[in-house]
Amino acid sequence: MDTIKLNINGREVETKNGKTVLEAALEGGIYIPHLCHHPNLTPVGVCRLCVVEIEGTEGLSTSCMTPAAEGMVVKTKTPQIDQMRLLAMELMLSRHPADCSTCSQYLNCELQSVKQYIGTSEELSVRRRLKPFATNTSNPLFVHDFVRCILCGRCVRACHDLRGVGVLSFIMKGKDTYVGTAFDRLLIDAGCRFCGACVEVCPTGALRDKEELTKGKSRRAARLPCKYSCPLEVDVPRYVRLIAEGKFDEAYAVVREQLPLPSICSYICLSYCEKECRRGEVNEPVGIRELKRFVSEQHSDLWKRNLGPPEPTWKRVAILGSGPAGLTAAYYLARKGHEVTIFEQAPLAGGLLRKAISRKRLPKKALDDDIQEILKAGVTLKLNAGDVRISQLFNEKFDAVLLAIGSTFSGPSAYWLKDEGIDLTPQGNIQVDTYNMSASREGVFATGDAILGAISEDFIRYAMSDDNSEDLFELLVDRMVSNRGDSFRSATQAIASGKKAAEAIDQYLGGNGDLTESFLPAEEEPSHYLGRQDGFAGLRRLAEAFHTPVPQYAGLSQAEPPLEREAATNEAKRCLRCDLRLKIKPVKFWGDY
Repeated sequence: MDTIKLNINGREVETKNGKTVLEAALEGGIYIPHLCHHPNLTPVGVCRLCVVEIEGTEGLSTSCMTPAAEGMVVKTKTPQIDQMRLLAMELMLSRHPADCSTCSQYLNCELQSVKQYIGTSEELSVRRRLKPFATNTSNPLFVHDFVRCILCGRCVRACHDLRGVGVLSFIMKGKDTYVGTAFDRLLIDAGCRFCGACVEVCPTGALRDKEELTKGKSRRAARLPCKYSCPLEVDVPRYVRLIAEGKFDEAYAVVREQLPLPSICSYICLSYCEKECRRGEVNEPVGIRELKRFVSEQHSDLWKRNLGPPEPTWKRVAILGSGPAGLTAAYYLARKGHEVTIFEQAPLAGGLLRKAISRKRLPKKALDDDIQEILKAGVTLKLNAGDVRISQLFNEKFDAVLLAIGSTFSGPSAYWLKDEGIDLTPQGNIQVDTYNMSASREGVFATGDAILGAISEDFIRYAMSDDNSEDLFELLVDRMVSNRGDSFRSATQAIASGKKAAEAIDQYLGGNGDLTESFLPAEEEPSHYLGRQDGFAGLRRLAEAFHTPVPQYAGLSQAEPPLEREAATNEAKRCLRCDLRLKIKPVKFWGDY
């Protein structure tokens, strides 16, 4: 039979054949205390907290090791069970610090939760004897607080069975047992993959992330800082893994899901992800931006295979400006079925991407390739548009107007906006690389560079004599970068702002504002198994390290050389696979039942 029924505490519970009594109870909403058990790990039954009475069976049974059977009658709480659990809990607590308030896991600790459920008092019936070990903070990423370890073995099983690395084990030292590495070697020397599975399954604060790496961050942001430090939240772990597997087209498809200007960003992105990469705490961060550039230059059109035509809405949107924000908004609005026209004053599209960044850093081909993909989405581009009057656009039956004029917000264009009764007001906390603005007129939206100094690129061009060289213009723009934070230094922020503007405009036009598109049929389930790789921690970075250029020369610096295929694959294999931590099921506390 695929399913069986058993009786737990007088309730009929249905479960799949092959499940244990503990699993059946928890799935049925009946809590049984446990600490050594974890849903991702093979049960071992060492904590003795999950004992139950089974009708027809002598003595108490460990529910995490006992298969559920058809017609089984189970009791989870009797005086005998309570006595056994109390003794097992006191034996654990006798070697654990009494003060929980000083632990970083306080109020988020499985041991503390089970202690409250059982009702253990602070006065134990057994003698306390703390383990004579100092806290180990010498390893990258993790803290090992031996005195808080309850020897449940979850970390050891995660390291051996779940990841196949086998670094952690039980070690005897005199009369004491502790979890550690052979010969007490540092994790770097022992072959650790720094995946964090041991920390994720630890029920106490014995193994934990270093506080400076997690403080002030959500669970997801702390475990995947590369993804959540990116203004666009590109799924970095997924595309890096696909590159490691040699699936370059699929990797590019993942990049495109959140980033409509991948070629541009692969050259000039500020690499926020690399600054936060946890691998950087071990030796050197993964060359994430260079890997993005590799797939941007190697890909096929696989990502377009699931790209169906949008349903027309017959709504018209005018976008003023073809910089990164305007191009991004245009792409997403076109994909939502709106008719989009970009008006650009210059003879070529790109805004600051074309005007203020040297071709040595951002090749013309990369810029043109990304712009062409935007236009292929159904966007109309009108160059040499001059000063477009917003009132006239509405007269021409445009339903919404997006001001993405970026660097000209404080230049001459600001005056004609005021003439048309439009007041641009910065929103939120204004700081370098913040791009959110609202307009006072209905149907008019604004995005782009909200942080400007007293001068703009337009003003520089106007003030320069004809015999001045283009290099002088670039140097002047770069001088502004040091005080303002735009040019190539904020391209990803501008793209993110364009995406937010597209969401707002789509909602204004009656849409749902959801810009999500998946270019792959389904997200593949990665293997939890990593395997042993001696020397993994010492693998050197194959991509050249990205260094933010000195601001006054930002636009003139040279792009790094590209990665070759083998180097890209090997660089991707340096990834710690932090995303696998989020695949580990979180354990519910008894209050959740």
